[in-house]
Amino acid sequence: MTPSTPHALVLICLAGSLGGCGSSPAGQCEINADCASGVCGDDGQCNTNDAPDAGPDSDGGPDAGGLSACGGVIDEEITRDEVPMKAGIQADFRVAADLSFDTSGELVEGVRHWDLAQDFNGDADVAVELFDTQSAWYNTLFPDASYSAKLATGSDLLGVFQLTDSALLLLGVVSPEDGFTRTELTYDPPVTLMPIPLVEGASFSTDSTVSGLAQGIASFYSEEYVGLADSSGILSTPFGEFRVIRNRIEMTRTVGLLVTETKQYNFVSECTGIVGSMLSKEGEQDVDFSEVAEIRRLIP
Repeated sequence: MTPSTPHALVLICLAGSLGGCGSSPAGQCEINADCASGVCGDDGQCNTNDAPDAGPDSDGGPDAGGLSACGGVIDEEITRDEVPMKAGIQADFRVAADLSFDTSGELVEGVRHWDLAQDFNGDADVAVELFDTQSAWYNTLFPDASYSAKLATGSDLLGVFQLTDSALLLLGVVSPEDGFTRTELTYDPPVTLMPIPLVEGASFSTDSTVSGLAQGIASFYSEEYVGLADSSGILSTPFGEFRVIRNRIEMTRTVGLLVTETKQYNFVSECTGIVGSMLSKEGEQDVDFSEVAEIRRLIP
């Protein structure tokens, strides 16, 4: 028995300076992205100067200068300080399932655009929250975890993640509660879902063995992840337009003789995180697929 496919798109939240997310207690910070001013001082307190005027669509386009949402220069390189993902924050997304959409986007004057600001049939709004793992029943299994989050709409399974200076890692999959029918699956080695810093052209891969319990039943299988930051451009969402790097993840799961494949695009913006995502149906072979299992995009 295996859990539903891990959903890398839940590794998401906005920086507090854009709204829509909770953050640290007022004035406290760990990195620049925690502060509306874009400056976290050496004392762990936000600089109280006025935040720069650098909203999601304030930079004037992909070739303009300007500042990112957390005050840094927009340079199309997403660093650790520009990845605002930690326990206790939340963002809202609009989700559509089982639809046709051209995931390759459209070239406009040499710049690739993806329009996710439009309405799709069956749209539903969901809140994505990153949970603290320190007091969770599975904390001893994953002492280095940064947070956990639901893997997919309609499932209560949680992915357990670690954000390091060099990568965003998937450590395991667990059920919210302990018990005889619990899920506790670990990845050996942990899966790289996004390299840090993230730049266009960055590639990554992990061959991992998954073992443990799935709904109380002993499980053992393998998953291969191959990723590439394959393009960049502009993503339109109901929240606004974002300059993004598209991070492609291809996952192959092998359980005995059964092999399943899925592809996913995460659209990552500096100091904002993942602002949109597209997930393929199982067995998809085309890189730029058009039949989509799920689309998510950020909403106010």
